[in-house]
Amino acid sequence: MSAFTTLVFLFALFAAHLQLASSSPVQAPAPLVSRKEQVAWSPSITYPHNHVVLTAGKMTYMSWKTTNIPAEIQDKTGTIILGYLDGTDTNEHLDLKHPLVTGVKYTDGNSHFTVPKDLPTRNDYIFVFMGDSGNASPKVTILQSNSTSNSNTN
Repeated sequence: MSAFTTLVFLFALFAAHLQLASSSPVQAPAPLVSRKEQVAWSPSITYPHNHVVLTAGKMTYMSWKTTNIPAEIQDKTGTIILGYLDGTDTNEHLDLKHPLVTGVKYTDGNSHFTVPKDLPTRNDYIFVFMGDSGNASPKVTILQSNSTSNSNTN
C-alpha cells in the first residue's frame, strides 16, 4: 500500500467516525444541583488592638463583636491562631499546627489563652479568629518571656 493510499484510507476512516458520532443521540447534561447558600460571618475584632504589648507565656484574650452573627451560624465554632506579618509580604505566617484555642463559640465574644512561651520578640504578631472566614487582629507586640520591659497581660 502506498503512502497516498494509506492517507486516503485513514481520512475515510476518520470521516466515517465523524459521521457515526454526529448521528448518535446526544444526552442532555445532568441538571445542576442547587446548593444551600453558604452563610459567612466576619467578626470585628475588639481586642487585642494596636499598641498592645503582651509577654510570651502569659495569659491574654481575644474578643470580637457578636451583635451581627447570622442566626444560621450562631451554633458554629472557630479557632484562634497566632501569626505574624513580615514587612510587605501578604502571608500571615499562621501557625496552623499549634492553634491557641479550638472550639470557640462564635457567640462567646471572647476567649482566654496563654501566649506561647517560646516566641521571639516581634512587633508584628496577629491573632486570627478562624471559622467560616478569618479575621485578624491589628499587629501586637509580644515580648520574649525573659525580656525586661513593661507589658500588658490582659
